[in-house]
Amino acid sequence: MEIIENELRQELTDSLIGLYSLNIVPLFAAFLEGEQAVLLTLRQLNADVPAEIGRLTGIANNRMSAIVRSLNAKGLIKISQDAADKRKTHLTLTPAGEKVILAKEAEAIAYFDRFIETVGESEVKELIRIINLAIQKLGVQKT
Repeated sequence: MEIIENELRQELTDSLIGLYSLNIVPLFAAFLEGEQAVLLTLRQLNADVPAEIGRLTGIANNRMSAIVRSLNAKGLIKISQDAADKRKTHLTLTPAGEKVILAKEAEAIAYFDRFIETVGESEVKELIRIINLAIQKLGVQKT
């Protein structure tokens, strides 16, 4: 039984490494962390306060400050002070920021469409079912 478990574990590891090498994971992960996550949150969720964006994305305050400075320096966002609370800032996408995140979204959509077309709709639905089953059964694991 132990040999079968080791082989299965290795097959799973190899498959996940293979999936990662397709760049689907890094492509999607970019929307979950860093600058793209902030731009996407600004565009899609209408959250505009750095602390709120950090809460939604899981980005720590110090990392959020660095991202905001970087995006502002690149001209992708505009920072404004809250009229009522001078300690609070609001972020807005600039036209350049909107262009960047729309291009990234289009790139991801094209990749996912190609993935679905290549692998097949029923197989992708099965992959989704298995991923959702793993999420449901494993839940959030605290280490």
